[in-house]
Amino acid sequence: MKLEEMLTCQHTVRCLHAAGIDTMEQLVNMSKEELLSIRGIGKVIAADLCKAMETYAQQKRTKPWKCPKCGRSFRNEGQQHYCGKTPQTIDEYILAQDEDIRDKLQSVRKTIRAELPDATERISWAMPTWWQGHNIIHFAAQKKHIGLYPGPEAVVHFEKKLTACGCTYSKGAIQIPYSDHLPLELIAEIAAWCRDSGNHP
Repeated sequence: MKLEEMLTCQHTVRCLHAAGIDTMEQLVNMSKEELLSIRGIGKVIAADLCKAMETYAQQKRTKPWKCPKCGRSFRNEGQQHYCGKTPQTIDEYILAQDEDIRDKLQSVRKTIRAELPDATERISWAMPTWWQGHNIIHFAAQKKHIGLYPGPEAVVHFEKKLTACGCTYSKGAIQIPYSDHLPLELIAEIAAWCRDSGNHP
């Protein structure tokens, strides 16, 4: 956000611009001492700036971010999401992705489909999903990896194997780097474990 959108005193704005501060995002991380070191900023202006910074931070915590492409609102600024109409089928989902990753997504899909032949393929949470009374497992195309979402128990169970094959992970999510050697056997094993154990996302 530009300073002018939040600050009404033109003298203050000019002083901040002269110090190389053009946005509230830059300003909000400054301490009172740092503000006082800026030429033209005294104790009264610094106190006013601290109030403006607190107001801005509070707005950021409560005001949802609106995607400029699709107009949807989210809690976190720049939150990754699927813009536009949610695909109705996994085929539509894969066709909507970059051409250079479609084969890899199809490989993951075929692997999970072969391991879960009785599960229904569907889109849930805007992601390819296998369902059998409940969601068993999801995957999604991300910028630098394929996200596999088997739930937190599965991640804990397969932690050593995931580390061994170079995958990173967090609670309930596995990041599989785009490469020519996807860990398809491990993906199949995880899908089967989610089905058989009853642990799911």
